[in-house]
Amino acid sequence: MLLYTYKNSEDFVYRDVTIATLGDDLRVENGPTDGLYCVTNLSQNKRQHRLTEDIWASIRDRCTLVDPTDIDLAENEDLDNISNIREFLNINSETINKLINLGILKKTSTSCRDYNVGKSNYSKHVIQPWAIWQDYDLNPWDADIVKRILRTKSEEGLTEVESRTLDYQKIVHICQERIRQLNGNV
Repeated sequence: MLLYTYKNSEDFVYRDVTIATLGDDLRVENGPTDGLYCVTNLSQNKRQHRLTEDIWASIRDRCTLVDPTDIDLAENEDLDNISNIREFLNINSETINKLINLGILKKTSTSCRDYNVGKSNYSKHVIQPWAIWQDYDLNPWDADIVKRILRTKSEEGLTEVESRTLDYQKIVHICQERIRQLNGNV
């Protein structure tokens, strides 16, 4: 399956049927019979046309191929068509770039945020302490507090309740140090 956008200002009409108009998104698949193509106009309520190879070639010359990453999004049943996806991406591009920079959205299939070193389980969550530290530009003391709030690992030899209690005691200790600093007792 390939996705194309019709880029010609002149409508493509075949046998008195408008197949595509400027800006229409077309999904193209090989038909069940050799030499036939199934062209689904996603911009016209998924209207399907079965076209011969030469007719499809004539349309294809007036189209541009859509980025293949849009194909996966087009299969999402919650979204009507590629045009909606493009609009969504345009509206949210600044937020999407920020989420990529914070490591919340990935640009590649693997990331150092996919796993932990040690017993922490931050990687099981979409938002990890690092992203919060970056977004809020936290100082080391505030960052340490956030990390301890989000932590769910158990300390060796302690129950889950004892481990959580120890984390809260550490948070109180960090807060006392930060208050001392803020009061000018550095």
